[in-house]
Amino acid sequence: MIRIIADPDVESALLGVMETAEIRGANGELLGYFCPASPETAHAYVVAAAAMDPKQIAERKASGEQAATTAEMLALLQSHKGR
Repeated sequence: MIRIIADPDVESALLGVMETAEIRGANGELLGYFCPASPETAHAYVVAAAAMDPKQIAERKASGEQAATTAEMLALLQSHKGR
């Protein structure tokens, strides 16, 4: 994971953010998203980021293998709910 250290002005702006926010540059271009960490969620984000392998993701995309959509996965999870 890449780590970026915010300067005091950016830090001040982000400290008040309580939900996921778009971060845009001075020209309005999308730079990324900011999701504030809380003690309850910070560990989960670290674990998830560590589990992602960009090389493996690229290989799977390049394979052309059929994959399920988000909607299909959510439907599958709903069908198993309560079992």
